[in-house]
Amino acid sequence: MKQSASKHDFSNLSDTLKTWRNATGLTQRQVAQEIGVKPSYVAYLEAGERQPSLALALRLADLMKADPVKICVAAHPELEEILSNEPKPPSNQNDTWKRFITEAALIKRHHITEEELGVLKEVNRLVKVKKPRNLLFILNSIRQALAND
Repeated sequence: MKQSASKHDFSNLSDTLKTWRNATGLTQRQVAQEIGVKPSYVAYLEAGERQPSLALALRLADLMKADPVKICVAAHPELEEILSNEPKPPSNQNDTWKRFITEAALIKRHHITEEELGVLKEVNRLVKVKKPRNLLFILNSIRQALAND
């Protein structure tokens, strides 16, 4: 008997996915087959070691019979600000860039190259990026677009 994932806390996709999968009695292999990835990738998702693309998050939402927006926001918390109708206080884009480049662990964890930092610096200069994590979202979007070419 499948449960709807909407009954779970969406603040953490990895816990949501694992809880849903265990409740439905599916194996990681079965979930992987349904969404078109390797079983090891499902394990990485459940361990919080991978962040799914938006396309994969939508496939997960479909499989889980869950609200796609909630699953996408759980997978990409930076979307919450973008999708929110609440006005956000203005921030200084130079402060955003300074905070981003000082997060060495984040840069290392996401294997951000010097060339990519240069691109992100230009993006930050051209548009008002409000939060450092939005720069990471932009980078991942660029990477995904280039990988699909």
